[in-house]
Amino acid sequence: MPIRRLPVPLNEGERLAHGQELARLIDLEQTTEERHKSIKANLKEEMDRIQVQIRAEAKLLTDGSEDREIDVEDVFDHETLKVHVRRIDNYELILTRDMSEEEKIQCRLPFDGKGRRGRPDRSANA
Repeated sequence: MPIRRLPVPLNEGERLAHGQELARLIDLEQTTEERHKSIKANLKEEMDRIQVQIRAEAKLLTDGSEDREIDVEDVFDHETLKVHVRRIDNYELILTRDMSEEEKIQCRLPFDGKGRRGRPDRSANA
């Protein structure tokens, strides 16, 4: 006896079961879509962060230097009215700049009696 595939009307129980399955699949589709949107948004944020890091690294390579906190000392050159900024750990010259007006005034003041330029220490005479 041959078997054929033919349309057969659904009975009430089958209609109910298929209706429940359709509702479950629609819910699953909505849940999956929400997850997809959330994952997509999270990945977009991650991509944005990565692109910011890429630009920062590229800028470092282009500039050839970066800002760091290092211990430095100012070395005043009173003849040229320049200030040389040196690293304390290896004495590397970081930059040279012109003295500010206030620094120029300070370098013209007499020594304070302790080997430093500035106002004389008047407390010893008081």
